[in-house]
Amino acid sequence: MHEGGHEMQGLFGPYPMSREASGTSWQPEDAPHEGVHWSSGAWMADRVLRLESTYRLRRHTVFARGELAEKDELFDEGPFEHRVFDVGKLSAGYIHDFPRLGHLVLGAGALGSVHFLPQDLEGPYGSRNPTSVMLFLRAELQ
Repeated sequence: MHEGGHEMQGLFGPYPMSREASGTSWQPEDAPHEGVHWSSGAWMADRVLRLESTYRLRRHTVFARGELAEKDELFDEGPFEHRVFDVGKLSAGYIHDFPRLGHLVLGAGALGSVHFLPQDLEGPYGSRNPTSVMLFLRAELQ
């Protein structure tokens, strides 16, 4: 929600903006993507800095992304409820595409991330720099 107290509409249709996420993903109703957003008339903004890059060479794709953002949805209750925190994240990944099957390209990949949290969040998260790894399969129509 923005400062006016009502849900902002999504960019591509009549659904709540909380269903849109950064990049090209789209979130289901039970996994909203929130942050510090505001609007004025037709203009909408959030306080986020993102840098990302992708390099593709034949069947190999390498990608990286850095993000600094203000987050106010990290806690639903307690002393940190709706408090705004500056958080960062660096991610890097790799995808190997298998030989094409008609218009379908299947790929397998991995993504690793490290987060950068303020000192106040070290207790609840167990670290100022939590890490994650994800393995995935991708199907792409070409």
